[in-house]
Amino acid sequence: MNIKLRTGFLILVFLFSLHASAESVTGTINSITEDYGNLNTSVTASQLDELGILQGANYTLKHKGTKVSVYYGSTYSDVSNGEWVSFVLDDGTIRVARNFENAGATLAAVVGDEITISNLE
Repeated sequence: MNIKLRTGFLILVFLFSLHASAESVTGTINSITEDYGNLNTSVTASQLDELGILQGANYTLKHKGTKVSVYYGSTYSDVSNGEWVSFVLDDGTIRVARNFENAGATLAAVVGDEITISNLE
């Protein structure tokens, strides 16, 4: 096998192993709604899907040392008042909220903050 072919093969194997071993995704808070403090993030539904996080499951969201369990649903009413919920917006990104509570204030979050999402810990 020539060196170019071997190098290309090794790069493909490396990239596949990175993709297959992904345990979390890091994104940013793009905006926070003024009315309820919902967090509109840069994380996409397809990124959650790659982690194996499907609608109907809970996942862990980390923000500045705080970890919360978030239900991946389709609407606020999927959870009880005060519980964490997320769902897909029209542009394919994820909104994280608390039902009848302020998610932004709870986390002391500001636009541009990093968040990390992983399978439930």
